Amino acid sequence: MTSLQVLEEPLTATTTLQITKIKVEIYTITLHQGASIKINCYDSDDNYLQSCIYTLTLDEYNSWTDDDTFLETLAVEKLPSLL
Repeated sequence: MTSLQVLEEPLTATTTLQITKIKVEIYTITLHQGASIKINCYDSDDNYLQSCIYTLTLDEYNSWTDDDTFLETLAVEKLPSLL
């Protein structure tokens, strides 16, 4: 593996991501205490773009029960603030 080349001046790159699909995974869970979800973001061609981690509040965790659509809806709601 080659070593990283250090730039003399840092570069700033601005990109726009068009997220059209997400996949939600349980990232961490502590029974009776809380959980975190990982939101994987994809474009319209199913190319992976990035991931975000969201930690559920205690109220959200308690509302989750066994309905995974709750987590999917929550992920869609929270994603804009995580980007």
